[in-house]
Amino acid sequence: MIMKPGSNEYVMQGIKKKCKQLKAEDKNVMFVMDETKLKQRLLFTSGSKYVTGFASDSCGSRTSEIAGSVLVGMIIVAINSSFKQPVSYHFSKAGFNADGLKKIVQETIKDLVDAGLSVVGVVTDQGKANKTALDSLRNETEGGKEGVFFKIAGYDKKIYILSDITHLIKTSRNCFMGDWSDWFRKVSEVDKNNWNYEGNTIEINGKTAYWRDVIDLFSYCLNKNEPTNVTEEHIFPSSSNKMKVCFASQVFSSTVADALTTLANKHPHKYPTAADTAEVLRLFDDAFDHMNSSNLKKKTKSSTVADAMFHKHLAI
Repeated sequence: MIMKPGSNEYVMQGIKKKCKQLKAEDKNVMFVMDETKLKQRLLFTSGSKYVTGFASDSCGSRTSEIAGSVLVGMIIVAINSSFKQPVSYHFSKAGFNADGLKKIVQETIKDLVDAGLSVVGVVTDQGKANKTALDSLRNETEGGKEGVFFKIAGYDKKIYILSDITHLIKTSRNCFMGDWSDWFRKVSEVDKNNWNYEGNTIEINGKTAYWRDVIDLFSYCLNKNEPTNVTEEHIFPSSSNKMKVCFASQVFSSTVADALTTLANKHPHKYPTAADTAEVLRLFDDAFDHMNSSNLKKKTKSSTVADAMFHKHLAI
């Protein structure tokens, strides 16, 4: 069986057969897509006499360029289950632009619907091309811009746009942290010291969190030789560690929030904003726990926090 770019016809045939055995509610799926870089090379398969490694366009047709990136499409069948099935892939030279992604989303969802599934949402990261493509689909749909959904021709159901939790955590941390490396390049030689960096703030429910407090926590523990979960890679991450979700999630944790509360109680005049920063970090920790739960009834450490508080503050 030769695997070619685009929606895989053999997979779609299998899904079509499976759909005949599923209940209507079990046909609801999310379409998830993600893009990653590839090592540029060509591979020849003697059995099929087919050379893989060339880039393809948004229609799945091969080009003469060698691929350096791949976009993978995956569906999750029956939203409350863990079943996953890759349905398509597209090679590109250096990533697809917004127009190409828009066409891929429309064509793949159409193939899934034709196979008998009901697509209720699309999950992507917050990449610029993804955002532009999905915004274009929203703008073409009546009420889509306000409702964060879109529709495609021949399929009347709303398809909601969602962000995956891991990228959402990293994006939140990046916004909170700011671009310290850019600041370091631009600041004067006199002030060129990481410890002078202030970072950004987050305002929620009348409370303001300061990235400076996270830096001060690390500095305090370092000077006092006290153990802490915050390291230099949490507050001044390298390019590679900036991509790791663990460093972002550990900042938005109850452990760091508790440490900041202790710091505020010990030295209220020296660290006057640490208590509010701790409250905001706890709110993010609880919110991410809710969103990362695998089902509606699963109990997590954040289940002691009222759902009403979560819904009230997350929308801010």
